[in-house]
Amino acid sequence: MHYLLCSRRLRWSLAKPIWLTLLLVNPIVYSAAPVQPADVALAIVYDTSGSMKSTIRTQNGGHEAKHVIAKRAFGLVIDRLERFTKRADGQPAKRLDLAIVVFEGDHPREALSLRPLDVKATRGWLAALPTPNSSTPLGDAIEAAGRTLLTTPAASKHLLVLTDGENTVGITPLNALTALQKQTQGQDQAIFVHMLALDIPPKVFASLQKAGATVIGAADEKQLQSQLDFILENQILVEAQ
Repeated sequence: MHYLLCSRRLRWSLAKPIWLTLLLVNPIVYSAAPVQPADVALAIVYDTSGSMKSTIRTQNGGHEAKHVIAKRAFGLVIDRLERFTKRADGQPAKRLDLAIVVFEGDHPREALSLRPLDVKATRGWLAALPTPNSSTPLGDAIEAAGRTLLTTPAASKHLLVLTDGENTVGITPLNALTALQKQTQGQDQAIFVHMLALDIPPKVFASLQKAGATVIGAADEKQLQSQLDFILENQILVEAQ
């Protein structure tokens, strides 16, 4: 019996180097699953400047502050984005990555970092928005939103700007757009920029339109909702449907 135990121990001690050698020569490699790119990556520049406290016409013919009307309209945008990500008509669910950049003082701030659409978090952010009182660092905000989009893989990339005023501080929107276009040169994928001018003549952003951005105006709540629907359905979500 003692001999049998010794014999087994000897065989194991002789086998160990062989197993160690095999592991060193042929290590087990665990590869990470490939990252699935989003169908759409959308960065939104949402104007929180003090001028959003002035009023425009509502759906029912009254007048309300632009920031209140914009919150209602953006609530509908969230509804539409949520429907986009749901499985429908036998088609697989879509992935939409969303980031939101706002104004804070003289600088842009990333209110929501780019990530798959989180409806609860996005609605929570919208509900908690304070009364706007910032400057309008529009160019800096476009630059920040564009930088976010550059870092993510996606089938299509879009930058949507909702603003009611001209740039008041920082780099100009045209310089920001030009720099973004230079960064995407030579790449397979462009970043499409859509400007929605609320209560301000679209011609104010004519230089951006000439540089390739889509520029659309809205004078009141009805037009704002209509133009947001148009941009979403015909320019942002259409390619991924």
